[in-house]
Amino acid sequence: MIRDCTYEQYFFILNQLPCLKTFTIRDCLVKHTNGKSLISATSTFQSSLESLTMNDCSVSLENFELLLQSINTLRHLKLISRSRRLYSMFDGYRWENIIRTKLPALCNFQCFFSYIAFTSSTHASNIESLIVPFRAPFWVQEKRWLVCCACVLRHSNIWLYTTPICVPDIDTSFICEILSTNDSYHLTKRPIHTIINPASDENLTELNLQQHLIFWTGAIYLANFMQQSKANLAKNQLHAMGAQYMADALRNNVTLTTLNLYDNDIGNEGIKYIAEALVHNT
Repeated sequence: MIRDCTYEQYFFILNQLPCLKTFTIRDCLVKHTNGKSLISATSTFQSSLESLTMNDCSVSLENFELLLQSINTLRHLKLISRSRRLYSMFDGYRWENIIRTKLPALCNFQCFFSYIAFTSSTHASNIESLIVPFRAPFWVQEKRWLVCCACVLRHSNIWLYTTPICVPDIDTSFICEILSTNDSYHLTKRPIHTIINPASDENLTELNLQQHLIFWTGAIYLANFMQQSKANLAKNQLHAMGAQYMADALRNNVTLTTLNLYDNDIGNEGIKYIAEALVHNT
């Protein structure tokens, strides 16, 4: 395992070790700006690499394609990548094209990509739209790779990942998750390295998210899952917009008996949303 290496070092290792089968690195640093010279440099050799793992990948999908120039024998690929904004690694259509054209032998694909929805310049945290490309026959029927997209309620992170997968140092709090195999959302605390078991989520009767900083972006997803009898959402900076989403959920909710919205700065506007919803809530 190598901690970090540049593109040049990565290709040098593959060139000098043509029989290398397994390569694990933390990240491949982008310090080469001339992609054409990289491609020509790799055309003189062919790697027999079968397994590539990048545990803290910071390259874009465009740059990652350069790493595959001399590898057509790859059978296992694992990528873990985190960012502060939505980026190209989330593009399921491009991933399908890359795997079809450049990784014909790939039989095991594991990935974990994340970004922070709250800091995104546009509200691109619609997890349903992100999961759509992974519902194509290529993923579900041909490869049989199960992909999930989730909003982590603490800090409103968005995850896209194959499951099960082991990822170090991730939040294990509640997530609102949607699968590539069906259209239903579910609220869960299941660690993503474990097998999905919807029955265990259905037994959840009390939701304690006090001071999780879910913001209004997290409230969008949480509003669809208010099926518990008690929910503590104190100190989450929901503001008026978050209160509006919660009010929409309360309007027809028949399971929730206790809701704590203390210290969320929802203001007069938010109070109005909640009050109007409670007229219809039984």
